[in-house]
Amino acid sequence: MTFTNKFKDLKKFYTIFIIIILFLNTALISNLHANSFKISEIEVSQDFNLDFNKKKVFDEAFKAAYVQLISTIITSKDKKKIEKINLSTIKSLIDSFNVSDEKFLEDRYYATINVNFNKKNTYNYFASQNIFPSIPRKLNLLVLPILINRNQDEIIYFGENPIYKNWNNFNEKYHLLNYILPTEDIEDRQIFKNKIELIEEYKFDEIIKKYDLENYIILIIYQNENEINLLSKLQLKNTYKIFNITYTDIDLYEEQSFSKLIINLKTLYEDEWKELNLINTSIKLPLTISLSSKDHNKIKSFEKILEHLDLVSNYEVLSFNNNELTRLPESLGDLSNLEGLADGHYTIGIRPHSITPYKQTENSVQIKGKVLIAELSGSESIIHFQSGDIKWVSLSTGIHPLKVGAEAELHMDVNQFLYFDQNNKLINHV
Repeated sequence: MTFTNKFKDLKKFYTIFIIIILFLNTALISNLHANSFKISEIEVSQDFNLDFNKKKVFDEAFKAAYVQLISTIITSKDKKKIEKINLSTIKSLIDSFNVSDEKFLEDRYYATINVNFNKKNTYNYFASQNIFPSIPRKLNLLVLPILINRNQDEIIYFGENPIYKNWNNFNEKYHLLNYILPTEDIEDRQIFKNKIELIEEYKFDEIIKKYDLENYIILIIYQNENEINLLSKLQLKNTYKIFNITYTDIDLYEEQSFSKLIINLKTLYEDEWKELNLINTSIKLPLTISLSSKDHNKIKSFEKILEHLDLVSNYEVLSFNNNELTRLPESLGDLSNLEGLADGHYTIGIRPHSITPYKQTENSVQIKGKVLIAELSGSESIIHFQSGDIKWVSLSTGIHPLKVGAEAELHMDVNQFLYFDQNNKLINHV
């Protein structure tokens, strides 16, 4: 979002109404001039005979590209909901494609195809299926797989550890996490040996700091006689989580078995990373932006930017006023701190607990809607509701027994808006 003039200096305005998609749990880069998802190097082939049809080859490429796209930005649970869709729907999401390489070899046609999916159309499709995509951010992290044989009460070091040796043999194009494995080190062996009794409590700082990585996964694998117990400690972008999983059908020294384990673990870790980067495309925020009516070039440039921002769902000219000072709508609360922001591209974020059934502050905005889902999670209430064409999600403390189908009044606390610069650095918290 570009603020081309400070609000207090404007005297003549060209007012544009914009609906900007907000998201929960994370902030999204708004400087998105590339308005498509590019899926590269999809390889397809078909026998070259009397029944050869190049259109069918392209159709197979479109299907494969779609699967790769949703595998990249959708969690595995949600992926199952939209994995099987008809070809016409997939084509409606595609902007363009090109063949980067093709050849005929031994009566078979081979092609490498790049497919571009329209971001707006794709986001709208996900929203229609009540699915939130994530930002496809790559991340380098350290993974430390420690195998402990409980029968013999000993650590199996990296050279003999089948999980360590095969970890990077099961990578996919759509994986966002790039795993860095530690090297074999005599000092590390001694640390493991000394800490074996308290290995679950040990923080591994001495080992982690060698690799200069903020993000890491400590994977402790307990090998018992009839089962495998896994303890995963994840540190991903200032978020720390612990998982415990037990398998009874895994043989760590049989390829099909340990490959299943590694693939399952990587899917779990990818899902956790995607959860931290979710975009809630169902929540939309109306804003009014004013531009000088005399600066025609700036107006045209601004409209062109809006057309290429895939997170702007709609905009229109509300008024053309040469005399009055038009402000941001009062329903947005006190946004006076925005005047201190320099011109540039910013991201606005809000967290789910800032949308509640009760008014938190004087700057809370009332939202009325129909309750779709109301559930309790411990001492918290989770409410999904719809206002007009927009679906919202609320997370609040306390028990709020709203009936599904009933009309409800909720509130969004605009004091909790988060403002980020192009480097995703928090700039301002109103």
